[in-house]
Amino acid sequence: MSKVELQDTPTIPAGETAESINAALWVKHFATGELDLDLDKKATRVYFLRDINPNTHFFHNTREKLKYLVSEGYYKKSFLEAYTWEFLEEFYKSIFDYRYRYQKFIAAEAFYSKVALRDNNTGKYLERFEDRVAATALYLAQGSEEKARRYVSLIMRDVFQPATPTFQNSGRANAGQLTSCAILYVDDSLRSIYRTLDMAAQLSKNGAGVGICFTNIRAKKAAIKGRKGLARGLLGWAQIYEKTSQEVDQLGTRKGAFSISCNALHIDQLDLLHARRAISNRDVNSQLTDIHLCSVIPDILMQKADEGKRVALFCPLDVKRITGKRWTEISIDEWYDRLVADPTVRKEWVDAKKYFDELSFIQSECGEPFVMFEGNVNRASAIPGWVSATNICTEITQKNIIPEWDEKGNTTVVGESVVCNVASLMVCGLMDEGQFGADVATAVDMLTDVVTLSDMSSVPSIVAGNNAARAIGLGTMDFAGFLIREGIVFGDEDSKCFSDVFYETLRYWAEVRSSDLAEQHGSFDGFEETRFADGTAFLWHSTRKRHLTPKVQALIERFNLPVPTNEMWVKQAERTKTVGRYHRYLLAIAPNGGSSYYRAVTPSMNPAPQKIEPRRSGDGKTYYPAAHLTNENQHIYPTAHQVDVYDYLDVYIAAAPHIDQAIAMTLFAPAVWTTRWANAARAYAYNGGLKTIYYVRTDSENERPDAQGSLFSSIKECESCAV
Repeated sequence: MSKVELQDTPTIPAGETAESINAALWVKHFATGELDLDLDKKATRVYFLRDINPNTHFFHNTREKLKYLVSEGYYKKSFLEAYTWEFLEEFYKSIFDYRYRYQKFIAAEAFYSKVALRDNNTGKYLERFEDRVAATALYLAQGSEEKARRYVSLIMRDVFQPATPTFQNSGRANAGQLTSCAILYVDDSLRSIYRTLDMAAQLSKNGAGVGICFTNIRAKKAAIKGRKGLARGLLGWAQIYEKTSQEVDQLGTRKGAFSISCNALHIDQLDLLHARRAISNRDVNSQLTDIHLCSVIPDILMQKADEGKRVALFCPLDVKRITGKRWTEISIDEWYDRLVADPTVRKEWVDAKKYFDELSFIQSECGEPFVMFEGNVNRASAIPGWVSATNICTEITQKNIIPEWDEKGNTTVVGESVVCNVASLMVCGLMDEGQFGADVATAVDMLTDVVTLSDMSSVPSIVAGNNAARAIGLGTMDFAGFLIREGIVFGDEDSKCFSDVFYETLRYWAEVRSSDLAEQHGSFDGFEETRFADGTAFLWHSTRKRHLTPKVQALIERFNLPVPTNEMWVKQAERTKTVGRYHRYLLAIAPNGGSSYYRAVTPSMNPAPQKIEPRRSGDGKTYYPAAHLTNENQHIYPTAHQVDVYDYLDVYIAAAPHIDQAIAMTLFAPAVWTTRWANAARAYAYNGGLKTIYYVRTDSENERPDAQGSLFSSIKECESCAV
């Protein structure tokens, strides 16, 4: 893999670099419309000849390599000691026998620039792709040769890709953690605000993105110790958290990544949103530049906007005084009328439609805020407990128990915070291999080992939540790539039908494996109080009618896709009642923007944003021909911006009932942006049952590159997922 096939390799002309060849691909496409993929292959070849092969540390054999990596402090010794040398040598040989080859220049460049281990002194590469796969499989398998072989097979057959933190850190000494991100809820006290800030910093230091819920913090001008008007509100606290995320970077590899979730009916939420607007001639004291924002939208706000009415905003102090609970522990929809009617409750009124106009306008400038539809999340949940926030990438929606401390700072309630153990199946590989159920089971096992091996002892509430829930988020990438390859247009009836049947099949076989593990090791904490325990969680699946298009029916037969029947769901419901469910949460579709690049596939569920996408790469840029794009299909190859938004959303809506958490769905706007378009798309997503919206991205497909060939959106991508 450190070498492409180099038979009859010509001499590289002086001054010719992989980057210049890659840029020529873009220039040629822009000038003529021709897609010269041979240039991409040539760029990859030159990249290895000029940049990688001469700068890769040479080892004579596996034993020499592993001994060096351990003795020099690059690898942990303990996980390798669980295996014999004979096994390790045969194991590494079997991996290199796959003869893995990079499919795109950006795939090689992304892996070597962001993932591969390098010598601290010389800068030489110490790992190739096969080495990183081997270390990941061996570390997660913890001495089980059978598991290690299954894990390697799953990755090398292009069926599965661990999340970047798992893939990058497994087996490495002094590395970050295996998990992608976490969610922390803040209580309305100075101690909770700063203790949570410390926890977020500890997580960021070890490479995790952090979602933080601010809904419980009192609004500006609220009382402090009975003295009215003293509270300064959310913005100041948000700026403190933002500064911390900037200073506590992720092991020097990238900036810290925090997001703040807040209920849209919080009096201060609009202040946060305004602080993220495009910055020009504004007071720096009122700005938020890096921290991400998420608006948690209750049903009542959607209802009032639809009716063209005003909506009341509240202070968390009043919500707790009237309800007896924190805001994040109740449905504001159920209490709304009572809060409005109570004359002692402070209220600020806004026009609900204008509220969304403002939110949409801010999204047009910076792609945010992200959105979580609180009612949709909780209606779909089989787990008791109210969910009031999501993670930094919006695919994780889990219940949370807030930590508590007494006046002396002693912990009185450890709490259960949320950790995101995510990874992705690659749809083309999964379908091609013809062993769907077995491959899904292996993927669930790998993620379960991530849960077991995650070490976040610096944050006790994360440890408690991880141990209690054993939650994973198995998702997908290359969904749109499979559709393109099979001649299905994203957004047509075949794509919606396949989305429904594919994700139902994925959910079923993940449930089967979770029950297998529960039968061996028991269920997650609190299983008996859930709708899984009484069987009602699967009622819809076991009674629904499926409508298959002829094309999707043909795909099912050709790929031998093991689609569950109603009877299979009935049996699984009974089995779950009897033996349990190992994981509190199973599926979540992350944006996986980083790992999709070094695997050269389409990210998550969505089509590629552009046919040739410019990506920042160090001080320069890399031009990425979209996965599965050819000269033969480019005239019918839809970019995400070109798909009708309602057809686009319907593909996600078809998948949503099968995902027990959420889908990190990016909305791609047309060339002409209007708030009416954004409001209508958001309402359609909400009415269709979607739980979250990640970024809203504007169309730059037809913009002209500048003198340096640069063509980038002004939107700042979440650093936790970016390459």
